[in-house]
Amino acid sequence: MRSYFSKLVKNYEKKEYKKGMKNCAKILAKEPNHPETIAMKALFMVFLNQKEEGLKLIRKSVKLKFESQVSWHLYGII
Repeated sequence: MRSYFSKLVKNYEKKEYKKGMKNCAKILAKEPNHPETIAMKALFMVFLNQKEEGLKLIRKSVKLKFESQVSWHLYGII
């Protein structure tokens, strides 16, 4: 799981948002309620001009795991 998530971070750093969305889908197919992946998907959605859906997802991520530093960090970026 960790290597998949590091790919998401690299997708974000390289501004490969569509590729990141595909990688999010792969992770979420295996673990649908992984809060950090949901947060990354929300970030990608915001950069792909889907801001409303992205905001809903980031809030869902925080609710799933309130103490997740990754989720809160990405919420701040959004």
